[in-house]
Amino acid sequence: MFKFIIQTIIVILAIIGIMALCIYFFPDLEAAEVGEVCIPCIIVIESSGNPYAVSEDSCVGMMGISRAVLQDWNENKCSKNFSKRSTNHLGQIIFEREDVYSFEDLFNPVINIKIGTWYINIRIPEMLKAYKIEDTILTRIASYNWGINNVKKWYRNGAKYSQLPRETKRYYEKYLHLNKSRGR
Repeated sequence: MFKFIIQTIIVILAIIGIMALCIYFFPDLEAAEVGEVCIPCIIVIESSGNPYAVSEDSCVGMMGISRAVLQDWNENKCSKNFSKRSTNHLGQIIFEREDVYSFEDLFNPVINIKIGTWYINIRIPEMLKAYKIEDTILTRIASYNWGINNVKKWYRNGAKYSQLPRETKRYYEKYLHLNKSRGR
Protein backbone atom coordinates (compact mmCIF):
# COMPACT_ATOMS: atom_id res chain seq x y z
CA MET A 1 0.00 0.00 0.00
CA PHE A 2 2.81 2.39 0.92
CA LYS A 3 4.55 1.67 -2.40
CA PHE A 4 1.33 2.50 -4.28
CA ILE A 5 0.98 5.83 -2.44
CA ILE A 6 4.59 6.76 -3.22
CA GLN A 7 4.13 5.83 -6.91
CA THR A 8 0.94 7.90 -7.07
CA ILE A 9 2.69 10.91 -5.55
CA ILE A 10 5.57 10.56 -8.03
CA VAL A 11 3.14 10.44 -10.98
CA ILE A 12 1.27 13.52 -9.71
CA LEU A 13 4.53 15.43 -9.26
CA ALA A 14 5.65 14.39 -12.76
CA ILE A 15 2.39 15.66 -14.26
CA ILE A 16 2.73 18.96 -12.40
CA GLY A 17 6.34 19.23 -13.59
CA ILE A 18 5.36 18.58 -17.22
CA MET A 19 2.64 21.19 -17.05
CA ALA A 20 5.01 23.70 -15.45
CA LEU A 21 7.62 23.12 -18.17
CA CYS A 22 4.99 23.55 -20.89
CA ILE A 23 3.78 26.78 -19.35
CA TYR A 24 7.37 28.04 -18.98
CA PHE A 25 8.39 27.28 -22.58
CA PHE A 26 4.97 27.98 -24.10
CA PRO A 27 3.24 30.63 -21.94
CA ASP A 28 0.44 31.05 -24.49
CA LEU A 29 -0.67 27.45 -23.90
CA GLU A 30 -1.93 28.36 -20.45
CA ALA A 31 -3.95 31.22 -21.94
CA ALA A 32 -5.70 28.92 -24.41
CA GLU A 33 -9.20 30.02 -25.23
CA VAL A 34 -12.23 27.88 -24.60
CA GLY A 35 -12.36 25.20 -27.24
CA GLU A 36 -8.63 24.72 -27.58
CA VAL A 37 -7.14 21.44 -26.46
CA CYS A 38 -4.98 21.50 -23.33
CA ILE A 39 -1.50 20.62 -24.58
CA PRO A 40 -0.03 19.53 -21.21
CA CYS A 41 -2.84 16.95 -20.92
CA ILE A 42 -2.01 15.55 -24.37
CA ILE A 43 1.67 15.34 -23.41
CA VAL A 44 0.86 13.37 -20.25
CA ILE A 45 -1.34 10.93 -22.22
CA GLU A 46 1.02 10.54 -25.16
CA SER A 47 4.39 10.24 -23.46
CA SER A 48 4.21 11.05 -19.74
CA GLY A 49 6.55 13.89 -20.66
CA ASN A 50 9.25 11.68 -22.19
CA PRO A 51 10.77 13.54 -25.17
CA TYR A 52 12.23 10.23 -26.45
CA ALA A 53 8.97 8.28 -26.33
CA VAL A 54 8.18 6.04 -29.31
CA SER A 55 4.75 4.41 -29.59
CA GLU A 56 3.85 1.10 -31.19
CA ASP A 57 2.67 3.14 -34.19
CA SER A 58 6.09 4.87 -34.43
CA CYS A 59 4.73 8.18 -33.17
CA VAL A 60 7.50 10.01 -31.35
CA GLY A 61 8.27 12.64 -28.78
CA MET A 62 6.26 14.30 -26.09
CA MET A 63 3.12 14.70 -28.22
CA GLY A 64 3.42 11.45 -30.15
CA ILE A 65 3.88 12.99 -33.61
CA SER A 66 3.56 10.64 -36.59
CA ARG A 67 5.39 10.80 -39.90
CA ALA A 68 2.10 11.78 -41.56
CA VAL A 69 1.67 14.79 -39.25
CA LEU A 70 5.29 15.82 -39.85
CA GLN A 71 4.72 15.55 -43.60
CA ASP A 72 1.54 17.64 -43.25
CA TRP A 73 3.53 20.27 -41.30
CA ASN A 74 6.32 20.34 -43.88
CA GLU A 75 3.87 20.62 -46.78
CA ASN A 76 1.40 23.08 -45.24
CA LYS A 77 3.38 25.18 -42.78
CA CYS A 78 6.50 25.46 -44.86
CA SER A 79 5.18 25.81 -48.38
CA LYS A 80 5.85 29.00 -50.27
CA ASN A 81 2.09 29.34 -50.71
CA PHE A 82 1.56 29.56 -46.94
CA SER A 83 1.41 33.16 -45.76
CA LYS A 84 4.23 34.28 -43.52
CA ARG A 85 1.86 34.63 -40.55
CA SER A 86 -1.18 32.72 -39.34
CA THR A 87 -3.63 34.47 -37.03
CA ASN A 88 -6.53 33.33 -34.90
CA HIS A 89 -10.02 34.86 -34.96
CA LEU A 90 -8.84 37.71 -32.69
CA GLY A 91 -6.10 38.68 -35.12
CA GLN A 92 -3.33 37.43 -32.82
CA ILE A 93 -0.33 35.85 -34.52
CA ILE A 94 -0.33 32.13 -33.79
CA PHE A 95 2.51 30.83 -35.95
CA GLU A 96 4.77 32.12 -38.64
CA ARG A 97 6.01 30.10 -41.59
CA GLU A 98 8.52 27.59 -40.27
CA ASP A 99 11.47 25.56 -41.40
CA VAL A 100 11.13 22.02 -42.70
CA TYR A 101 11.84 19.47 -39.98
CA SER A 102 13.14 15.91 -40.17
CA PHE A 103 11.76 12.94 -38.25
CA GLU A 104 14.75 13.11 -35.87
CA ASP A 105 13.82 16.72 -35.04
CA LEU A 106 10.65 15.42 -33.39
CA PHE A 107 12.71 14.31 -30.38
CA ASN A 108 13.36 18.00 -29.65
CA PRO A 109 10.59 18.92 -27.17
CA VAL A 110 10.21 22.49 -28.46
CA ILE A 111 9.76 21.36 -32.07
CA ASN A 112 7.54 18.43 -31.07
CA ILE A 113 5.21 20.62 -28.99
CA LYS A 114 5.13 23.30 -31.68
CA ILE A 115 4.04 20.80 -34.35
CA GLY A 116 1.62 18.98 -32.05
CA THR A 117 -0.01 22.23 -30.92
CA TRP A 118 -0.38 23.39 -34.53
CA TYR A 119 -1.85 20.06 -35.53
CA ILE A 120 -4.45 19.68 -32.78
CA ASN A 121 -5.50 23.33 -32.43
CA ILE A 122 -5.17 24.59 -36.02
CA ARG A 123 -4.81 21.84 -38.63
CA ILE A 124 -7.41 19.41 -37.26
CA PRO A 125 -10.05 22.18 -36.95
CA GLU A 126 -9.31 23.17 -40.58
CA MET A 127 -9.87 19.58 -41.70
CA LEU A 128 -13.01 19.19 -39.57
CA LYS A 129 -14.42 22.32 -41.16
CA ALA A 130 -13.51 21.09 -44.67
CA TYR A 131 -15.32 17.79 -43.99
CA LYS A 132 -18.28 19.65 -42.40
CA ILE A 133 -17.71 17.91 -39.06
CA GLU A 134 -18.59 19.73 -35.86
CA ASP A 135 -15.43 21.04 -34.18
CA THR A 136 -15.58 19.87 -30.57
CA ILE A 137 -13.01 18.69 -28.07
CA LEU A 138 -14.24 15.13 -28.73
CA THR A 139 -13.79 15.37 -32.51
CA ARG A 140 -10.35 16.96 -32.09
CA ILE A 141 -9.17 14.36 -29.58
CA ALA A 142 -10.60 11.51 -31.67
CA SER A 143 -8.95 12.92 -34.82
CA TYR A 144 -5.62 13.26 -33.01
CA ASN A 145 -5.79 9.75 -31.59
CA TRP A 146 -7.67 7.79 -34.26
CA GLY A 147 -7.10 9.84 -37.42
CA ILE A 148 -9.21 12.35 -39.30
CA ASN A 149 -10.34 9.86 -41.96
CA ASN A 150 -11.67 7.47 -39.32
CA VAL A 151 -13.47 10.34 -37.59
CA LYS A 152 -14.97 11.38 -40.93
CA LYS A 153 -16.43 7.87 -41.41
CA TRP A 154 -17.61 7.73 -37.79
CA TYR A 155 -19.27 11.14 -38.11
CA ARG A 156 -21.04 10.17 -41.36
CA ASN A 157 -22.38 7.06 -39.57
CA GLY A 158 -24.07 9.03 -36.81
CA ALA A 159 -21.16 9.95 -34.52
CA LYS A 160 -22.29 7.77 -31.63
CA TYR A 161 -19.81 7.72 -28.76
CA SER A 162 -20.36 3.99 -28.34
CA GLN A 163 -19.04 3.44 -31.89
CA LEU A 164 -15.63 4.92 -31.15
CA PRO A 165 -12.81 2.40 -30.63
CA ARG A 166 -12.09 1.52 -27.02
CA GLU A 167 -8.62 3.10 -27.23
CA THR A 168 -10.05 6.42 -28.42
CA LYS A 169 -12.72 6.44 -25.71
CA ARG A 170 -10.03 5.77 -23.08
CA TYR A 171 -7.85 8.52 -24.53
CA TYR A 172 -10.74 11.00 -24.44
CA GLU A 173 -11.72 10.01 -20.90
CA LYS A 174 -8.10 10.40 -19.70
CA TYR A 175 -8.02 13.81 -21.33
CA LEU A 176 -11.24 14.89 -19.58
CA HIS A 177 -9.96 13.59 -16.24
CA LEU A 178 -6.59 15.38 -16.55
CA ASN A 179 -8.19 18.58 -17.75
CA LYS A 180 -10.72 18.48 -14.90
CA SER A 181 -7.91 17.93 -12.37
CA ARG A 182 -6.35 21.16 -13.67
CA GLY A 183 -9.52 22.97 -12.68
CA ARG A 184 -10.75 23.42 -16.29
